[in-house]
Amino acid sequence: MSTYREIVALLHDPRVSSDLRNRTEPVTPLTGEAADAEQGEIQHQQLPSSFLILDPPEHDRLRRLATRQFGPPHRPDLVNSMRPNLVKIVNGLIDQFQNQHQIDIVASFTYPFPVTVICELLGVPRQDEARFHSWAEAIVNGLNANQQVDREALVRKSTQAHQELAHYMATLLETHRKQPGNDMLSGLVTDTGPNGRMS
Repeated sequence: MSTYREIVALLHDPRVSSDLRNRTEPVTPLTGEAADAEQGEIQHQQLPSSFLILDPPEHDRLRRLATRQFGPPHRPDLVNSMRPNLVKIVNGLIDQFQNQHQIDIVASFTYPFPVTVICELLGVPRQDEARFHSWAEAIVNGLNANQQVDREALVRKSTQAHQELAHYMATLLETHRKQPGNDMLSGLVTDTGPNGRMS
């Protein structure tokens, strides 16, 4: 059993790394399910590394760049400026319930509303929301693949979804870099503040 102080010390110990590229010991060859999981991990690593698994100081620099786009103090009016459009989205979803005797509230409202808002915040075209849904579902199913009978198929679909999403985002980011708007992706690719810029 570990104490709070021991955990804090461990989290701040520079010898402990979240970055898989910092492995210093040889990896023992794996077989069976462990080998399949490792192969899936390697395939995901071919995509650009998330700053969530990078170590300081690069993690801290990229985190500061990302959080600048989420609101205060750098964008204090971000949420308030969205209110009229949020009301419009909600009303539009509710209007679709007319003349229906039965609805699936999750499929018809509680899923599409936040997805629409997130896509709008990011600067993702409205017509691409359905693609995001299928990618997210495949990735989540892949995370739970070890408990499923069709594990190999789920991992394969998850890997494909990661790659398709990465390709889509790279193309979209380049569009926002050339024609920036008032969205988060535009802010992320054009921000040249004191912490540098994202690749």
